[in-house]
Amino acid sequence: MKITNLDKGKDYQLRPDTRIEIERTNPFFNDYAEQSVPLEIPASDHNCQLLGHPETFGLNQKQTAQRVSIQDGQFCAQSRQYVLSAQRRGNISTSFYLNDGSFYSQLQNIRLRDIFAGDVIEFDGATTSEKVQAGIAYCRRLRSGTDPVLTIFPVLLTDDSGQSVGYDYKWLNAFGKEYEFGGVTAFNPDDRGTDCDFYNAVARTEYVGGKAVSLSPGYYISPFVRAYYVLERVFSYFGYTLQENFFGTTQPFSSMVLLNNVIDPLVNGVLRLQDLLPDCTVYDFLAVWRRKFCCEFVVDEGAMTASVAFFRDVVDNPPVADLTDRLTAEPVIQYKADKAFQRVVLASKERVPADTSGESYDNLKSLMQATDLFQLDARDGRFYKMREISSGGQFAGARIKDTPVSEVAMPYNTGDSQEELKIEIPDMIPELRDVNLSYTYTTRGGQTINGLRLLYGKWLYVGNMTTRGSKIQSAGSDEDQVEDQVQPTPVIMAFTFLTDDGRPAGTISPYNMQLADSSKQFDNQWTPVAGEKIFDYALYYYGTMGIFERFWRHCDTYHRNALQEVRMELLLTQSQKQQLPSTARVTIRGASFFLNKLKFSLGGENKPTESEFLSTALTEPLREAVRFTAFGFGETPDTTSL
Repeated sequence: MKITNLDKGKDYQLRPDTRIEIERTNPFFNDYAEQSVPLEIPASDHNCQLLGHPETFGLNQKQTAQRVSIQDGQFCAQSRQYVLSAQRRGNISTSFYLNDGSFYSQLQNIRLRDIFAGDVIEFDGATTSEKVQAGIAYCRRLRSGTDPVLTIFPVLLTDDSGQSVGYDYKWLNAFGKEYEFGGVTAFNPDDRGTDCDFYNAVARTEYVGGKAVSLSPGYYISPFVRAYYVLERVFSYFGYTLQENFFGTTQPFSSMVLLNNVIDPLVNGVLRLQDLLPDCTVYDFLAVWRRKFCCEFVVDEGAMTASVAFFRDVVDNPPVADLTDRLTAEPVIQYKADKAFQRVVLASKERVPADTSGESYDNLKSLMQATDLFQLDARDGRFYKMREISSGGQFAGARIKDTPVSEVAMPYNTGDSQEELKIEIPDMIPELRDVNLSYTYTTRGGQTINGLRLLYGKWLYVGNMTTRGSKIQSAGSDEDQVEDQVQPTPVIMAFTFLTDDGRPAGTISPYNMQLADSSKQFDNQWTPVAGEKIFDYALYYYGTMGIFERFWRHCDTYHRNALQEVRMELLLTQSQKQQLPSTARVTIRGASFFLNKLKFSLGGENKPTESEFLSTALTEPLREAVRFTAFGFGETPDTTSL
């Protein structure tokens, strides 16, 4: 066996009996990736020099990872080597991280925004004011939806300043025009006219907490970065090429964006990409993709590439190898107790402030116990209480949608008796919400009229706003400043599309919630129906097009009915040690198994090693998660199993 320090181009001095024990873990079932058991090599002058003299007493430098290659016959792999301890004239204890393990070992404490620190779009202009106006013009062009990196569309923020113009939310990227309605001058962000513009393209005064606030042009205008572009950049930053995959080739994921709640990225006359990104580590950013879509990033350290493996595809694809002839002893089957089988529970770490008109439930069973007459509206991902029409006529007995009884971020939790396998996703799901314009005016007869107008369609709501680098001053004052907003930006994913009349919009729904024609058909609540199905996927959890059904059902079924541990002693060839992927299924004696922890050694005599596998045979009676039946926009769960 030979271990070569690639940074120095020299081999380590090893003892003749040196053996490295490797454990290749399946990332779908384990929290740590492929790595070696700690190995001790001699603290010779040669080895110490290659490793930067870790044996030096009083060393004031941090140990850094070394790029190495490990070669044993046909087996050859690149890895990262970390020094654990060192003793002069003794040994150096070291570990090796291969493939996925090498990649994830680099992510500790790296902030996502730091990767994009050098990405700055500078605008032409002699003054900051002129540069801001050029930045606003740049954002107008982004509304076409054709830019591969950035796009822009209106979203809602939690802010009472919107009430100063009659709205119950504040707009980010509001685009429309002012008009007279009920004696009130209001800004309509849903206008389709050719003379529309950003509401904050000019100086504004708004009211926050009763205090007048002066806003220069450019506030409340913030583009959104495409999520897949950020994903590719992350892998590129660490030296890997992300291979062609589902996310990059399938709409709406290829154009999906990361929403932000930043109100001031333009006001200093430049646009810094890092200001538009979430406040999270690279590890948590990748964890959103992995946990939300039940996939793993599989790294080839030698080729410096990364691919995407979905659990659903691993199940549907044939096993990659038959290891029957590698078996050297009878398998040991470790049976689960019935209570050890699990069901998947999905929950976002962050949630937008609750809509006070709705209720909140922890699981589907508790919702069912509260009301047995409910259904999911596939347009906005919320459960609604239904009521029957009791009056006579041809519609008597028909059910119509009444009040919401859940938030869209209600965790995917069926609430049945099996133990929970909790999957926490470090993100926040935005909500689609209605926007009301309240107004008051006096008639010629002196009567005061209070009215409420519903804007057609629904808009994404992202919660509290934040600033990145500006001070907002109170109107008429050079010194009195409004307290800085310090709300962090979570990972918020959203789909984006253009409406029939070319307006950019964002959604988490498979349906177009932005109507081009307000005269279209009305539903039972007398709001316009957004009936055009535009995607086959949703970004909420429940329903036939939701996250669970599209990505997690396979995994949940196996956790409910299979995955019993089987320990098998195998004598693998060098080729199998290198080529068996961590996420694979294999066949042994005609039965298929997932790899769980594949163990083997390198160096010395090739001896059998006991590895762990997980069964794929589904036990009976089969237990499955609730399925939904769709009819129009409504979807009803079959709760008989609960």
